[in-house]
Amino acid sequence: MPQLTIPGATFYSQADEASFFAWLEAIPGVIRVVGERRSLIVTLRSARLSKAALWDLAALYFRYNLPMKAIAQFETP
Repeated sequence: MPQLTIPGATFYSQADEASFFAWLEAIPGVIRVVGERRSLIVTLRSARLSKAALWDLAALYFRYNLPMKAIAQFETP
């Protein structure tokens, strides 16, 4: 199963952190999120995400200022 590594995000409150994880875990295709050192390992059901799931993932990365390069693997022509 494909995985994404998310480097440590900055959270400004406990509610902000809870919202991040709730949003990430609600994205279709995300089946597991595990913390490892200062990163998160996100396991995906498939290397092919739906258009809606990819938009949600991109929005999450943008909102939390995460490196978009990590999701470039899902880019399609």
